[in-house]
Amino acid sequence: NPTSSCPNSAQATPISIENPIKPACHIYFESQNVQTVCISDADGKTETFKVFAGSKYIFDGKQPFTMTANDFGKLAIYYQGRRVPEVANAQAISISGKAL
Repeated sequence: NPTSSCPNSAQATPISIENPIKPACHIYFESQNVQTVCISDADGKTETFKVFAGSKYIFDGKQPFTMTANDFGKLAIYYQGRRVPEVANAQAISISGKAL
């Protein structure tokens, strides 16, 4: 469904990356626990991941990316080569980057 989005993403907390060192075409993340993570991109491409502790995941797409998770405090998210600041209490985040 090209116009779908993740649940609970309407009130996403905006995050922008400063001093990027990698392209803006994908998000890399790993979790410390089992949880569900959903990511959608600017074109409406949406994917839901059942993530497991210690596993690594990549989502390719077009920024900004909107991401929802059961527990952001247990996620390490990287974008444009930088660690995304932790937003433990957020239901959703919207991540955008800068040109290299």
